[in-house]
Amino acid sequence: MEKIELEEAKRILIEDLDEVDRFCIENGLRYYLSGGTLLGAVRHKGFIPWDDDVDIMMPRPDYEKFIELYKDNDKFSLYSTERNSEYLYTYPKLCKNKTILNEKGGNAGLQLGIYVDIFPIDGLGDDMSKAKKVLKKIRIPQIFNLGLLVDKNRDYVSFVKNLEVGICYVIAKLIGGHKFLYKRITKIATKYNYEDSILVGTFIDFMDGNRIFNKEIFAKAVKLPFGEKEYCVPVGYDEFLTLYFGDYMKLPPEEDREVHGYDAYHIGDKE
Repeated sequence: MEKIELEEAKRILIEDLDEVDRFCIENGLRYYLSGGTLLGAVRHKGFIPWDDDVDIMMPRPDYEKFIELYKDNDKFSLYSTERNSEYLYTYPKLCKNKTILNEKGGNAGLQLGIYVDIFPIDGLGDDMSKAKKVLKKIRIPQIFNLGLLVDKNRDYVSFVKNLEVGICYVIAKLIGGHKFLYKRITKIATKYNYEDSILVGTFIDFMDGNRIFNKEIFAKAVKLPFGEKEYCVPVGYDEFLTLYFGDYMKLPPEEDREVHGYDAYHIGDKE
């Protein structure tokens, strides 16, 4: 196997992103850059220099159609719980074939290639207090599913943290494993219809931060450059990033500029 260095990994990530962009345009599906990828587009016109992944978000109706309609091909494969019985994440990943990616402390349930994450934007009704209850309710099954995803023998965290993961793992297995938890998480996340909601959120990935937004942020897509091409971002990207990151144009301290951490390799013939 040939190791893939960071800059080449970013090039492959752009290939993944181009594939999502192509498929969504051809099938009339809405998508937007998300998280640090959206921040990179706005602040750096490309990758955040120390970042090493790509995040995309899609309104739940488009997200479900993407999973249903996308056909794996020679270059790319889509992994999700609906499509892969061993897959352990609560959201899909579009992977570049003929690559493998080993994440620090992670366990996807099967071997993945270099991927982009695809998150649903779900409806949260029109009442902020009820929306917050949805986010609070979904945390419990997320915590147990995290026990399946995280390595229980990490040598860079404390014994107590590994023990907590191990306990979550045992409970997750006892109550039905990932499929049971995924069904529960999805049921909570889709309580409110996206199109009928005033409030929406991106919250099935267990990340912290403010994940409740006014749907007007996503009223339409605009294009911003990310590297050599332009991609879709929500028209309200300033409000989104402010809620997500605060003063997002300010660079973080150097000690906080961390990559996610993975080793990637080519397998077979390079394309």
